[in-house]
Amino acid sequence: MLQNDKKVTEICRDEVGRNTEQYSAEYSELVSFIESNKEYAEQIARAAKQHVPANMLTVSFKMGAWPVVINTQMVNQFKDFNQRLPTLIVKALNSYFEGDANAFSAYLNEDPACYAQVCNNQFNLNELLMRHDLCFSDNQLKLLEVNAGSDLGGWELDLLHAGPLFAASKIPSQSWSKLTHRNVLHTLMSRLCINLDKLSKKIKTGNILFITDKTNQATLPQLQLFIQSIFQQCKEYKQGKVFLSCHPDELELSSNNQIHYQNHQMDAVLLLDFNFSNTTMNKLKVSYQAGNLLFPDSDTHRLFGNKVLMALMHEKKTLSKFTEEEQAWVKRHIPWTAKLESEHVNYEGKDYALSDLLVEQKARLVLKKSNSMQGKDVVIGKDVTIAHWQQTIERVSKEAGWIVQEFCAPDLIFATDPEGQLDTYVPVWGIFGFGESYGGGFTRAQRLSSGNGVVNAAKGAILHATLEVN
Repeated sequence: MLQNDKKVTEICRDEVGRNTEQYSAEYSELVSFIESNKEYAEQIARAAKQHVPANMLTVSFKMGAWPVVINTQMVNQFKDFNQRLPTLIVKALNSYFEGDANAFSAYLNEDPACYAQVCNNQFNLNELLMRHDLCFSDNQLKLLEVNAGSDLGGWELDLLHAGPLFAASKIPSQSWSKLTHRNVLHTLMSRLCINLDKLSKKIKTGNILFITDKTNQATLPQLQLFIQSIFQQCKEYKQGKVFLSCHPDELELSSNNQIHYQNHQMDAVLLLDFNFSNTTMNKLKVSYQAGNLLFPDSDTHRLFGNKVLMALMHEKKTLSKFTEEEQAWVKRHIPWTAKLESEHVNYEGKDYALSDLLVEQKARLVLKKSNSMQGKDVVIGKDVTIAHWQQTIERVSKEAGWIVQEFCAPDLIFATDPEGQLDTYVPVWGIFGFGESYGGGFTRAQRLSSGNGVVNAAKGAILHATLEVN
């Protein structure tokens, strides 16, 4: 039986089963197999660990022994979301600020120059690297936040998914032969190939530099060869080498605004971490602005990860410029959000002083800081005392960039821990979008019994690789 069976019964075990089956019939079948063949399933899970390549990457997260399996319908929902959101954000920026870059800067706490670049058709949405953090709540896809830039956690599962794939191959079912793993890195490199080809400069090298401090330097050559092999497997590949470095100070900006690393000209630079000096960032920005560099970590690219944009999407003025279908899409997929500094808001068709709403609807609300990651600076109203809630509001109301949002409780599912044991989990999806290309996804899932409302790997959530039904 499931470890947390009593708790599951209290919240309705059948409902968790239905949520699990919504992912796919194959995933429901997997859960039944694991539950009915506990010892064999755990034996497979132990064997699967031997199929994970060692020493290529240092990771701190825990990974579930068995994958999550999703059907075509769910994949299509993710694809549609990825394609719709960036264009709606641009429309919202144009509609609400109407060319006023200073108003844009004051609302979002961003550089006014970003507004001109996005809204004057100087920006290519297909250069965006994004991870949408989503959940299904009452079987409806909901956006929790967007992360934009190259430092998107979760792609590492491409290096580790061999274990769950091996486990899946041991299931005695014909349906499992139809499952595939969508390679995040392959989709990323394919999109980079397309964007590199569109660079306007005359002489291109196709060279890509990844800068990181998360990887053991001794493993860099092995990881570099791995990414290079994926790069050259892309049908769009024409030329170029992959470089990995832990030394951003070795970047040089030439007199003609080209970026060089170890005497090689770079056409793209991706920052897998974002703790770099102003000197390094300024070199990259100059080359990017000159049209010589693909740089998905520019201020404009990272603007799309600003959580305050979710408040902008719900502004009355913004919605009035959207079509009825676009309004319905926003209300269906983006939880109600407002800037915490707002004095008055409209919530569920009723006007409130925000200070009153925060008290009256505390259990339905969550506070978030706009530019924050790994579950930091998130306070869920139902999980804290009224005193804690009010103290937090008083403290953060003096800071820019905080939002209040309607809390969306993720639909619970059955999933496994690293040892292959089944339990009830609170899942949050990480869905990759590289321009218009859907790049695959994974789940971060917290045990229901942990009592932790914030689902994040940094807070102990387990990551699960995803397989898709063809």
